[in-house]
Amino acid sequence: MSNCVTSNLQTDIKSFMTSCESLINEAPAIYNLYWKSGASSDLSSLADGDAATVSTKLTKGELTTGLAFVEQLDNFFQNSAVTQSDYLGSLYPIYYGNNEASAVVSTAVEAMGSRLYDLTSMCLELLNQGKTIEAEYNANEISDCVAVWEDERIVYGSEMTKVELSSAITLIQQFMKVLENQAVTAGDYESTVRQWGRL
Repeated sequence: MSNCVTSNLQTDIKSFMTSCESLINEAPAIYNLYWKSGASSDLSSLADGDAATVSTKLTKGELTTGLAFVEQLDNFFQNSAVTQSDYLGSLYPIYYGNNEASAVVSTAVEAMGSRLYDLTSMCLELLNQGKTIEAEYNANEISDCVAVWEDERIVYGSEMTKVELSSAITLIQQFMKVLENQAVTAGDYESTVRQWGRL
């Protein structure tokens, strides 16, 4: 295992955690936008299949499905149970939006659509990053070394300890499970993200 491998792994994980910090802040903001800004009542007269946004081309159903995902994402970071579902299948229609509304329903609905699109883009990117990090972790025998190290040992060629690396890998694996319709183990993942912010 070389300095370069562990240094690259640390850099990749830090990038992942920085994006997670954005998700931690954005998920409740979108949820509040729906319930407190009037978006909920603005959408009430539309059917699920009706186009609801101009800029992101989303239907009411896509917005509400996205909102359900946002709630589970918040649960994930807040150490609460995550309801298993095909969230990845829900994110692609939001990402590719193809039902442009003929007029703006409201600024709150447009704002929700834009923020939901940005969050979706970030989650899809994180899924790809997570797969890369997990492959890097396993392919370079880092996982074998970590298994026998003491908890506070600094990983060779990096600034992270065994505990910090292990907790990051656990978060990444569980995050991917959220998207891929697998059972998720609850944990204090927000603390892991904050911990990495100090590295």
